[in-house]
Amino acid sequence: MSQRNKLFLSKLSSLIFLLTLSGSSLATVYRCEQQGKIQYSQTPCPSGQTGQVLHQPLPPAPSESEKAQATGIANQEKAAANKLEKDQHTREQKQERELRQLSAQREKQKKQCDRAQLQVKWAKEDVHQAQPKAEARAKQKLKRANEKAALACHHS
Repeated sequence: MSQRNKLFLSKLSSLIFLLTLSGSSLATVYRCEQQGKIQYSQTPCPSGQTGQVLHQPLPPAPSESEKAQATGIANQEKAAANKLEKDQHTREQKQERELRQLSAQREKQKKQCDRAQLQVKWAKEDVHQAQPKAEARAKQKLKRANEKAALACHHS
């Protein structure tokens, strides 16, 4: 038999061996090599031999109670996440509502201030154009317009 055929048969027998072991998920498979010979076993390699673990046993499947417990924990975590998301959404809506109200309030104050400043402008024009008899009355009107403007515009 040629060296090539021996190598092929060795690999084929190893493959067949591994395939038969793959059905058994309970055993660990060790590949041991000593003086060029390869051996497979379910026990660790003796000292003086190089080896490696080829197949680790699978952990046992979880029991029904473990599955139920894990499902319960997952459901609790999902409910907690949903509650956090809902709470965050509620907070965001409240903040948006407050910002809209604040913006509307500022816009209203700005309009009041602009209106009051326009009244001051007109009152100044009235003072400059007033006849001497009506000048005192125009100055009084200007003073009141300035006071209203100060109240309306001090928040801006």
